[in-house]
Amino acid sequence: MIYQRGVIVSTSGDTVTVRVGRVAACEACDAGKGCGAGIFGRLLRTRPIAISVRNDISARAGQLVELGITDSRFLQLVLYLYGLPVLAGIAGAGLGLWFSHFLGVGDVPRDLLSLTCGLALAAIALRMSSRLGREFPGLENVHLREIRSEMIENSCAQRGNVA
Repeated sequence: MIYQRGVIVSTSGDTVTVRVGRVAACEACDAGKGCGAGIFGRLLRTRPIAISVRNDISARAGQLVELGITDSRFLQLVLYLYGLPVLAGIAGAGLGLWFSHFLGVGDVPRDLLSLTCGLALAAIALRMSSRLGREFPGLENVHLREIRSEMIENSCAQRGNVA
């Protein structure tokens, strides 16, 4: 299983909403003197996302948790979100090459047409896959596992990473 840490932001009945991404950073983490999370956070700078999952562990708002997804489902998502645009780019380049031979153009226009078609189809596929992939896989594919019972504000202090 692949796990990602997150914070419970709200609960509703038997589901919880978990914020995944940049969870929190203390001053030591941001300065690169803490646990190291701040270094990767500065490199990646991704926006956090919220995922609703079943609350099988009776988690409460503010708790640190882990979301888990099976390796096979993760591979399916990676192939869908990354493989599809790559294959579309290769197909687009081939289509551009075929079309340039059909038009009988020279070497440079042939290469430019192949490049343009490849990038265009890759961009279209990337847009489609990201638009369709905005919905995280269903609740049955994501498993919630509690890490700690303390609140998020205390997590860096508990590790001794406070500046």
